[in-house]
Amino acid sequence: MREMFAEAEDEDEDITKIHLWEELGWQGIKALMDALIQIDYKHCFSLRLWKTYCEDEGVRHVCRWLAMNKTVRFLELLENRISWLGCEFIGTIMS
Repeated sequence: MREMFAEAEDEDEDITKIHLWEELGWQGIKALMDALIQIDYKHCFSLRLWKTYCEDEGVRHVCRWLAMNKTVRFLELLENRISWLGCEFIGTIMS
């Protein structure tokens, strides 16, 4: 994440893609989503979380941010140990 922010700062651009593939757990995803909510970040078009193992609780926080942010066009949650409950969170936000 530091690299992502450093690149954007050097180029004086907004971060439009948040692509993570490191194990953060639901706590790490919650911290990230809480930060995005707090600053009302609306520049992200692509959110891809691969093998972060965010589980259902992390998906809950992702969906909470997505409810406030209508700019995200791509959402990928691969290999994150998501059950039917997390899928229900995603289905609710997409409808």
